[in-house]
Amino acid sequence: MRTALPTLIWVAAAVVAIASFASSADVTGLAWNQSNIAALRLLDKPGIAGLVNSLADRQAMTGIREADIGEFTWADLAADGTYQLVVTEDTGRRFYNSLVLYDRDSAGKLHTQQINGWHIDNLKRVIRDLNGDGKDELIIPTPQFCATYRGVGAIPTWPAVSRLENGHYVEASRDFPDFYENEVLPGLAKQIAAPRSGQPRVWLVMERDQVLRMLGRNPTAGLRASYQWMNSGDPELRTDAAVELGALGGHDKELRALAADKNLDVALAARFAMQPGTCSAQRINRWRSGTILNSAPN
Repeated sequence: MRTALPTLIWVAAAVVAIASFASSADVTGLAWNQSNIAALRLLDKPGIAGLVNSLADRQAMTGIREADIGEFTWADLAADGTYQLVVTEDTGRRFYNSLVLYDRDSAGKLHTQQINGWHIDNLKRVIRDLNGDGKDELIIPTPQFCATYRGVGAIPTWPAVSRLENGHYVEASRDFPDFYENEVLPGLAKQIAAPRSGQPRVWLVMERDQVLRMLGRNPTAGLRASYQWMNSGDPELRTDAAVELGALGGHDKELRALAADKNLDVALAARFAMQPGTCSAQRINRWRSGTILNSAPN
């Protein structure tokens, strides 16, 4: 015990010293690699904001406010020994709808990529290697193709997958059918079958149908339900019908009928769905995978 005590005191002092170092401005000089990841992981939200803003200031880039940081983690996304900072950021009213990837290259320049989604949380579920190649994919809860905001943070979503390509993430959901077949669809089936009613169950059905259409398993998934919903006395269901019919395409007659609905939310949803290109997967992919690259001038 006499020999162990000094050792314990030394270890404790070392931990305090590392924590102090990691929270100081000196971390801005650290490369984001395996050698320094232990120190970087000691940073808290103020430390993360300070690090990003310090690097951003050097390159005349926009930084980040501490108050806007939701969750954050360090991840070796490409499995190459270089770590990235992954942060969910508040887009207003504590909606963490933005996932921002911060990367520091070998020259010390900071680069960012922003991916938009809807209520992004639990980064352990978001960052996963789905195909076993060592590189992480990103699973982002994403608004359905024709969905419109309905207040109180409500909007129907589905899990879209992005993969790493040439150093940036691109939407590639169709490249991961096993994930949807083995995880997403069975999970949705259980939730849909569980005792529940009302809008939450309907949105689960819509999520399932979106996945089935995306995979090509059932290109008209949701059509029958849409006809039922558009004739419902519930304006929420009529709004859901507009979302589904817009995503299915080729149903302008039905959408025009919904666009004349006495309920403003239903009418607006239908009019939104009727706009050219509004409900295309290509438009949504461009929107949610918009890349913002920043680097120091050459």
